Amino acid sequence: GGGVALLIRKDISFETINTTNDQQREIVGVRIHVNSKVLDIYSLYNPPKTILDRNLLEGIFSNNNNFILCGDLNAIINSNKKNRNGHILLDVLQTN
Repeated sequence: GGGVALLIRKDISFETINTTNDQQREIVGVRIHVNSKVLDIYSLYNPPKTILDRNLLEGIFSNNNNFILCGDLNAIINSNKKNRNGHILLDVLQTN
């Protein structure tokens, strides 16, 4: 696949978040602990011509107060371009 990775410094406390990869997309997640704060970080690879999984995105948004979602989503948020993944991502962002 496209491959995903997260690199964490040795002195930062973290735990792996259980995520489910399928045959099309890959995701990894970690929960880091810094100064009594918690931050979840996800790296997601969604290949071209693969529709974003709305349930996956909504699960990340609904289960976390503090998180970063990075990676290659193959989503363009631009009203002048027709990109289904961009519309899905924008809708999830606006509703969450």
